[in-house]
Amino acid sequence: MEIRKNKGIEVSSEDVVDISNNSMESDLNLHHNIETEKEDQLQKLEGCIETLKSEHKDCIDLFFLQEKCYQEIVEITGYALSKVKSYLQNAKRNLKICMENKNEPQLRKI
Repeated sequence: MEIRKNKGIEVSSEDVVDISNNSMESDLNLHHNIETEKEDQLQKLEGCIETLKSEHKDCIDLFFLQEKCYQEIVEITGYALSKVKSYLQNAKRNLKICMENKNEPQLRKI
């Protein structure tokens, strides 16, 4: 892209190598930043899951992490189907709130 932008200007092979190296370094840094951000979000999510009530935590674990359907969760936990649905809905809402709170900058109390 740099070469095209500077159309008509002579470019040496050393310039092309420098541009390519800089581009690759930028791509690697971007990839690293994305991976770091994902890891941070996963750690926050794990912390938020730990704050849930046990019923909510059980349903979240079974549904999302173990990929069980509602009926399987009912059979495993003994909860009524309506309770499983309710626990999942409430757990998702609470996780969303928790994650939003953890993403806000913390203000210091003086």
